[in-house]
Amino acid sequence: MTLTAKHISVSINRSAAQVYEFASNPENLPKWAAGLSGSIKRVNEEWIAESPMGRVKVKFAEKNKLGVLDHDVTLPSGIKVTNPMRVFPNNEGSELIFTLYRRPDVSDQEFAEDAKAVERDLAKLKTLLENYFPSTRNEMFKKLLTSHEIKSCMASHTDRLDQTCVAYYRGMPFAI
Repeated sequence: MTLTAKHISVSINRSAAQVYEFASNPENLPKWAAGLSGSIKRVNEEWIAESPMGRVKVKFAEKNKLGVLDHDVTLPSGIKVTNPMRVFPNNEGSELIFTLYRRPDVSDQEFAEDAKAVERDLAKLKTLLENYFPSTRNEMFKKLLTSHEIKSCMASHTDRLDQTCVAYYRGMPFAI
């Protein structure tokens, strides 16, 4: 028997590669996935998150070039919930799709609340990536020049932009 599925998507004005790189890093979950992770840490070879449901184990799909962000969440009860998620190009940006399955023990209201929580999380991811993650080198430098954090980092490097200053902008990795 199949489960009822709801596909929840968001368009993001960043490349699929940028979205994948950020969203596939479990350490970034607390920044955007409030429905899953208030905090997360690696314990041995497992990612353990403190969530509204209690302590959960999160296992992402292996790194890949196809934009597959599937992840299994093992609930405190031991039940494993599979969460299919994909990012793929959409013109110059990307589309992120999360499939929410309705487990047999979940009411209509709980399923609707779960869907709203996923929508909020994806909206937060979109906001983070579009507002804090530069899409181009020019946009990065424009933001860097107006950023107090970077100006203070650059204070001792008047002739060049130090690699350390630009490697992270507000905690968001950006390859230059």
